Amino acid sequence: MKIFFYSVAFALGALVFPSAAHAYIDPGIGSLLLQGFAAAVISALLFLRTIREKIKNFFSGDKKQEPKGKPENMV
Repeated sequence: MKIFFYSVAFALGALVFPSAAHAYIDPGIGSLLLQGFAAAVISALLFLRTIREKIKNFFSGDKKQEPKGKPENMV
């Protein structure tokens, strides 16, 4: 619990007392941010679609038949 408190205190201190950053934003950062945003949106949409299908199958009674036992071609 102490480490959590110290982490939060450090983060708040860094926000309250910012220092000058002698850095620049690389020109390629825009495409990197765009790719990350696109990946996050697509992942969220696929996740929500999967959840929607599971809920729909649960209420409609469509349960996929899973094979019982081990397949014959496996050792």
